[in-house]
Amino acid sequence: MKDFFNYCKSPYYIEESSKINWNLFLKLYVIYFFLSLIVTGLISLLRVFINIQNKIYDYSNLQLVLLGVILAPLLEEILFRLLLKSNKLNFVIYWIINVSLIIVLFIFERTDSLIILLTIFIIVQVIFLLNYILKGKIFKRENFKYAFYASVIIFGIIHFNNIKDIELIHFIIAPILILSQLFSGFILGYIRMVFGIKYSMLFHFFMNVFLLLSLLNH
Repeated sequence: MKDFFNYCKSPYYIEESSKINWNLFLKLYVIYFFLSLIVTGLISLLRVFINIQNKIYDYSNLQLVLLGVILAPLLEEILFRLLLKSNKLNFVIYWIINVSLIIVLFIFERTDSLIILLTIFIIVQVIFLLNYILKGKIFKRENFKYAFYASVIIFGIIHFNNIKDIELIHFIIAPILILSQLFSGFILGYIRMVFGIKYSMLFHFFMNVFLLLSLLNH
């Protein structure tokens, strides 16, 4: 666990993934589980005074399983953490998935999600273009921590979009509303870098299973 917290304080690029440590994997999940319970309790307390509604409750159980448990772990890990290890193959995979999602969102007229995804996509393209123009200076190993922290913050901010009927008060308490996602962003980023993308997808899957079970019991 000490390695995890030290890594979060000072992220560094890891070239080769290590063999999965299931003991650490389980410990990180237990920490996420209890933190989520605390945050959920805090948000429930805030609901006494503030109208906080989540778009997730609008989905059917089948949609929650398909989107939340199956698709989200795969797609979100590709969108937010695949490029933490930047190479041509990862960039091609990222580009294909992103463009496909943009087309799907456009077809189904999901305007809010489309705008967010397009914004992230354009930013990433600009960064890669600048990196090419500057002959690789942006993706130097010493700059990796900024990419890591950016992936955590963007991952949290994206999930703020799950709130329905957003008002000023929601922006004020946003750090609380997305606290679980911010912390899970650190965990998923760490697992992605140390053990590989498939294990961050697996952890993300178990995270969302816990979320789904809590929603079904709501």
